[in-house]
Amino acid sequence: MRSIWTLGLALSVAFTLVTPDAQAKKGFFKPKPRPPASTGQKGPPPGKDKGPDPKVCEARQSVIRTEKERLDGQRAELAGIEAEMTELRQQLEALDRRRVVLVKRIERADVHLDYRERTYKSECSQSESCGQYERMVDALERQSKPVEDGMAEISKEITDTSADMRKLRSRIEPLRREYQSKRCNDLVAGQTPQSTIDRCSDIFSEWNRLQAELNRYNNRLPALRSRYQQLANRLASTEQRAKVYEDYLASNCKGSKGLAKAKRFAGSKKKSDGLGRDLENLAKDVFNLRGLRITVE
Repeated sequence: MRSIWTLGLALSVAFTLVTPDAQAKKGFFKPKPRPPASTGQKGPPPGKDKGPDPKVCEARQSVIRTEKERLDGQRAELAGIEAEMTELRQQLEALDRRRVVLVKRIERADVHLDYRERTYKSECSQSESCGQYERMVDALERQSKPVEDGMAEISKEITDTSADMRKLRSRIEPLRREYQSKRCNDLVAGQTPQSTIDRCSDIFSEWNRLQAELNRYNNRLPALRSRYQQLANRLASTEQRAKVYEDYLASNCKGSKGLAKAKRFAGSKKKSDGLGRDLENLAKDVFNLRGLRITVE
């Protein structure tokens, strides 16, 4: 009995001296898994994850809305430019066809008129009289009245539009400066104040409204320039005819009332040329205003 107890004690001591790894290899027991090495980072306490800040999300949404509005404005501007280019190409093609027809008509009319004038001079120049030229001056005054009225209307339209351009510039320039001073191109959600984001959106909306108004003025310029050119040519022709009448009356009818009337047309072309310069200055002003960009590329 003593021998059995001694043998059991020896086996117990030997078992405790074996390492845990050796014991695992021999199948005595499975070792406990070791805890992972600490990385020094602590996770959020249980139940403390609140998610993103609602104010930051709202700011991000405002920035996205502002950028979308700016992009919509750029797309609208591009669509307008492409539509204008298409319309101009169509107008140019139509004008070119009309030009070809008119050139042929003018060439035929010039030949016919030259023949009539040469025939008149050879057959009728000796029968000309002061009364005849006075009647031609009166007719010229009646014919020139609609032309002069048309030029007066164009002059008023140029004056009024120029004043409107100055008003538009006084509204556009401050918006542009404010948009750039607030760095509206670089809005950052969570950093840019919400009031700034909202103001940038309002500025861009107002800018688009002003640009639409400016485009309406620009669209009127081609027709205005065409009307001016037609009337200016008519006035130049009227002045040439009046000079012929003036020379005849001055040489042959010094006391004629028609002489003063004929002299009135002198300088008509000079006046119309000045109006043409005003029109070109207006067109440049509109062009420069349309070229302004609210954003800094």
